[in-house]
Amino acid sequence: MKITALSETPAILEEFANLAGEVRKDPFRTGLLPAGVWKGFATMPTPFPKEFWVARSSDGRVIARVGASVSPVRAAEGAIGFFEADLAHREGATAGYMLLAQAEDWLRSKGVTKAIGPMNFNTWFPYRFRVGAPAERFSWEPENPPQYVEIWEGAGYSDLEVYRSTGYEGLEEFTEHFWPSFEKAADLGFTFRPFDSSKVMEQEVPILYDISMEGFREAFLFEPIPFAAFQVLYVPFAGKLDLGLSVIASHGDHGPVGFFFAFQDRGYVVFKTIALKVSTRGKGVSNAMMYLSAKAARDRGLKKLVTAMVKLGAQSESYGKKAKLLWENRYVLLKKDL
Repeated sequence: MKITALSETPAILEEFANLAGEVRKDPFRTGLLPAGVWKGFATMPTPFPKEFWVARSSDGRVIARVGASVSPVRAAEGAIGFFEADLAHREGATAGYMLLAQAEDWLRSKGVTKAIGPMNFNTWFPYRFRVGAPAERFSWEPENPPQYVEIWEGAGYSDLEVYRSTGYEGLEEFTEHFWPSFEKAADLGFTFRPFDSSKVMEQEVPILYDISMEGFREAFLFEPIPFAAFQVLYVPFAGKLDLGLSVIASHGDHGPVGFFFAFQDRGYVVFKTIALKVSTRGKGVSNAMMYLSAKAARDRGLKKLVTAMVKLGAQSESYGKKAKLLWENRYVLLKKDL
């Protein structure tokens, strides 16, 4: 078996980018990104060191891939991600183990003592493995064969954090619970508008970037990223999702100060991300945006909601106490001391 680095052999980029589409089988193809997006991730300029590898089997096929990067703000930490392995090939699992070892060796050479994964660069990009049998499958969730988790755990990785997405019914009651917060925020002079789905990249993404870089500064594993990299994140969504349920909050001369990222999917309103500038916190703005999004979804006739990919113990878990539980999906982020 032969391992090749992308930096040494740029010609492997096509094989690297195409591998997931070639080896993933249903139902693990849900939400699979196209090869062009993987190419964009692998080739975009970054302010931190990164490397990618593929493993070629004894019969000459590329059967596994991986990537690694060094955190620009936590020098002793590195990310391992972009993991795929052809589990139908007799050497597929072995290739997965070998590539994890290769990525770990590279991280050690950069002074890294702790690997976190699966994480494609940082938490702005796809990360986490799904664990357990899902009650529902959505394109915005992490998706992977369960054997991937087994390979990583077999290589010495253990849980760093656990996350969950939870489905509920009772959107009507949920919505009314947040009405007082909307009244409070409106009285304080905050104004709100839905996202403009026709101008996501040119109008909304710059606003989301500005708010996110401040609003998530204290979040778990936060790393600032350049605007160009942030733009790449929204390429898969632009023009494909109806973002009319998402909300932007503004306040006078301060302009936009918060956003609530939500969308409709398969009969649910999916509550995905809330971010606020620091000066806006504690004034009911998060719950006011939640109210407006839930009300818009209710007006469309929706009755169910999802709180998406919430870290266990996070404050937003409490939103589920306002509705009736239907199901729960779980995900994990792993770690290993090097």
